[in-house]
Amino acid sequence: MYILTVQKISVYGIMRAQGISSRILVNSIVAQALILGIIGIGLGLIANQLTVLVLPAAIPYANNGLLVGGFSIGLLIMVVLGSIFSIRQILKIDPISAIGGGQHNGSTRVKTSEQNLREQRDSNYCSGTVRSNR
Repeated sequence: MYILTVQKISVYGIMRAQGISSRILVNSIVAQALILGIIGIGLGLIANQLTVLVLPAAIPYANNGLLVGGFSIGLLIMVVLGSIFSIRQILKIDPISAIGGGQHNGSTRVKTSEQNLREQRDSNYCSGTVRSNR
């Protein structure tokens, strides 16, 4: 889920810039995680049943519905907990930098943090607050 979030970071930045609330974005991430988890668990259960059909009768194998159900619910809980990393990433997005901005925004120039540091260093040097090591 985290990789999907990182790949779509500019989309989430645009959504944040449009004013879409954090609550909607969080609900979206949790819903996506649940959908992916349910699909994955479903495919795993299908593969389990196909394995039972393919195994010869000489191999002892038994499905315990309660055990499989418990692990499935536990896995869904882990999927939701795992989506917290994606949620944290989305809530920290700066819309301008996520979109690829930071250079300029229309006719107004927006400074990057590197430019701010450079200007601060230059202004300290010009005002005499920077001391030399001599």
